Amino acid sequence: MANKILRVGPSPHLRAGAGTVQSHYMMALALAPAVLVALWQHGPRAFLVLLLAVVTGVLVEALTQYVFKQPIYALDGHAILMGILFTLLMPPNVPLFMVILGMALAVVVAKQIFGGLGCYAFHPVLIGYLMLLLSWPRMLAPIGGETIGTGHPWSVYAVAAGGLFLLLFRWINWRIPLAFFVGVMVSGGIFHQIYPETVGPCFEQLLTGHVMLGLFFLSTDNTTSPANKLPQLLYGLIIGILVMMIRVYGIWMEVVPFAVLLGNLLSPLLDRIQPKPIAMEKNYA
Repeated sequence: MANKILRVGPSPHLRAGAGTVQSHYMMALALAPAVLVALWQHGPRAFLVLLLAVVTGVLVEALTQYVFKQPIYALDGHAILMGILFTLLMPPNVPLFMVILGMALAVVVAKQIFGGLGCYAFHPVLIGYLMLLLSWPRMLAPIGGETIGTGHPWSVYAVAAGGLFLLLFRWINWRIPLAFFVGVMVSGGIFHQIYPETVGPCFEQLLTGHVMLGLFFLSTDNTTSPANKLPQLLYGLIIGILVMMIRVYGIWMEVVPFAVLLGNLLSPLLDRIQPKPIAMEKNYA
């Protein structure tokens, strides 16, 4: 009987329920500083948006799983994490019906229809956000570039602190944030030299908008990011470069969602870049 080599496709392959649940709640905990800054800056309005986003995410996910006859795991922390991320992307004056609609679209269209956690191709929060942005650009466009997650100078530092916490305790992989950082810094420096009057220095680009949120929380999503080491570096680097390209040549004030979604699109292709299994080649030659 001939021996067979096991072949596997891109991630995800196998997920442990306890580890996944812990990861979701740890990421939500890491966003607590950013949420506190947002609540301090925007007060009850930000709390209402956050509460509505989280409750809508959990209820819609549970209902969808019941209708699709799937195991109900709406309290595994992922819907809660989605609600927090969605809130930070919203402008403070966002109509409340758009919060409900955006989270429902994120859960049903971008996540559950594809099979739920571990099966979707694009980050659900960004799909829900962009569907609203493209449908009601004037209502969702940040006033003066300000969102709930960027309404205070300390917001970016709060997000960065949460991201460093995740890196320190190894809840996220360091390769994607590092490559993302390098991509923004290098391309930002180049564009600053080309357009010094319109493009600020690279560190300014890093601290503007939701770049830190994308670097630590959006690009590192386990389902939509590569599983292998070299693809992870390329993935983060590409997203970082796309952030600057869209910022310089695009028309949207918030560029991170577009850059991360384009990275999601490339993720399965990048994961095909793998080192040759030398030992297997020798054994099965």
